[in-house]
Amino acid sequence: MAGRPLDDEVYPFPSEPTAVGQAQNKRTPTCASVWCDHPDMTWEWVAPVAGAAVGLAGIVAGWLTAHASRTDQRNLILAQQQHATEMALREMRQKAYANFIGNVYSVTAATATVDDQAAHDRAIAAVHDLARSLAEVRILGSDVIGELAGQVTRDTISFQVKSIEAKQQGTNVDKQAGKELGDKRSRLERLMAADLGVPSGLPEKAPN
Repeated sequence: MAGRPLDDEVYPFPSEPTAVGQAQNKRTPTCASVWCDHPDMTWEWVAPVAGAAVGLAGIVAGWLTAHASRTDQRNLILAQQQHATEMALREMRQKAYANFIGNVYSVTAATATVDDQAAHDRAIAAVHDLARSLAEVRILGSDVIGELAGQVTRDTISFQVKSIEAKQQGTNVDKQAGKELGDKRSRLERLMAADLGVPSGLPEKAPN
């Protein structure tokens, strides 16, 4: 047909790639240019990534194990320190209780007779020792033990003073007061023994 351009003139297909075609091929890869030339390229990243993931998991697991180990060690140390503190306090209470009970009997013995100055001085020293040991019991013991120890101290000194006065006046000692003091002392000894976790060896008073 006259005046119509040939198909080759409208849609040329050169045997060699043009510059425009090369640029398009770079922007849009085709099978011929990339994937078909390297069929295994899509799997090359699997091994490195998998290895990195395994390594990261190992690092995390190692950190968690170390952290748990440090936590266990810290808890063990704290438990040991707490146990050592409790044992030290128990030993201090044991000494304070034994010292107090011993001073109670020392006051009773020292104030049995105060006929001379030397005996009087021994009685005063025994009372002072009892007061100091009472302070230790109140610091280390429970409120119940501290309160009862205070009553025993007060009643012991009061009873011994009245006993001395009764002897000097030739009158009888109040036996009921002595019995009540003995009951309080026995109860205090049982409470102290229970606080230390040891048997007191003293039977409970039977109810009336």
